[in-house]
Amino acid sequence: MLSAWTVRNRLSFRRKIHRLPSDPVGEGREARLCAIVANGKPLGEHRLRWRSGEVGDGNFEDRFGELMGLGHVLVGAALDARVASIETTEKPDFRLRLVDGSIAHAEVGRVLVESAAELSNCVTSLRRTVRQREGGDSVLQRSLLGSATTLTIAKAPAPRQIGVACEETLALLNWIAGDGDYGQRAIDPVRFPVLSAVGETCEVLRHGYRVYSFDIDPLPPPCNPDAMRSAFGRMRAKKAAKRKGYPANEPVWLLMPLADEFEAPSKVLEALQKDVLATDARPYDLLAVGTIDGAIVL
Repeated sequence: MLSAWTVRNRLSFRRKIHRLPSDPVGEGREARLCAIVANGKPLGEHRLRWRSGEVGDGNFEDRFGELMGLGHVLVGAALDARVASIETTEKPDFRLRLVDGSIAHAEVGRVLVESAAELSNCVTSLRRTVRQREGGDSVLQRSLLGSATTLTIAKAPAPRQIGVACEETLALLNWIAGDGDYGQRAIDPVRFPVLSAVGETCEVLRHGYRVYSFDIDPLPPPCNPDAMRSAFGRMRAKKAAKRKGYPANEPVWLLMPLADEFEAPSKVLEALQKDVLATDARPYDLLAVGTIDGAIVL
């Protein structure tokens, strides 16, 4: 059942349904992420926790999202080799037991530009509404069993069109169930005028699991260096103000994961490089900014 899926299940499922090519380096990073011991067990064994409590909500519950962000930056910065275990705390966010036996703490601050946040919030709302509706249609779910449907949208529908977008999405799923055709397709502007105006593609894949999955993905906006620098600066200042309330006799790290919505995190990191390198870790003892694929460490 999807409700019992773990971090490791999700990573494996993602590679399969998106038909990702063999990538030993990337798979090695994911294995390191899953091996990080957090709250008494490897991160790969943790069940996914969603903000709304619904399976596949699209947004992790806040503390679980912070834990995943922490793990991503630790791996990208090659700091995971220094960490023996992680414990979730309140202030700061995490307590780290290092391999040398010492203790450090970690504060996590996610970097997200406002335009990406707006689209992400819209997608979350639309995704939740559609799932609630199609979840009550057992005939539709049986028809789609063993497949994964992903609708990609490039911009948020106008507020007054959200309801229409939801109805069109449900109609699209029923059309797919009756069509039986798989692969990527454009969205028919005659059948689905609102979706075609905001959407890019709809892809239906056979994956072999005895489950059905439906998702709506935001098409990541192009990297906007100025917006990224502003977002980084705001989060950096917000977290700097919190440092004085944290332990003074033990090191505290600030880890800043780049949001998942970005099209090319490497480009985002490149855009931020000068700004990050122009600062220093103070008032923290270490600053790391990046993703699972790489990070800048000060």
